[in-house]
Amino acid sequence: MQLFLGSFSNTIKIMDRPKILAFGDVADFLRISKQRLGVLIKHYSIPHQMTSAGRVFFEEDIIAFQEARKDKMKYRRKKY
Repeated sequence: MQLFLGSFSNTIKIMDRPKILAFGDVADFLRISKQRLGVLIKHYSIPHQMTSAGRVFFEEDIIAFQEARKDKMKYRRKKY
C-alpha cells in the first residue's frame, strides 16, 4: 500500500510497505520443506526477525536470496 501527498503534478511518496512473509509462506514460496528452510537460514544467514508468533521475513530479502542462489546453481557440478 502506498500513501501519497500532494496534487497529481506534485506527488510525494511517503511510505511503501514491504510485504512480510511467515516461515511457512517462505517455504511454500521457495518450494522447499520447512526443515530445509531452517537449514538454509542457519547456513546462509537469511535475514529474518523473531516474533512471538515465529520468524517473519521481508519478501524482498527472500527474492534476493533466491536470485543469488540461482546464479550459484548455474555453476554447480551436475550429478549423473
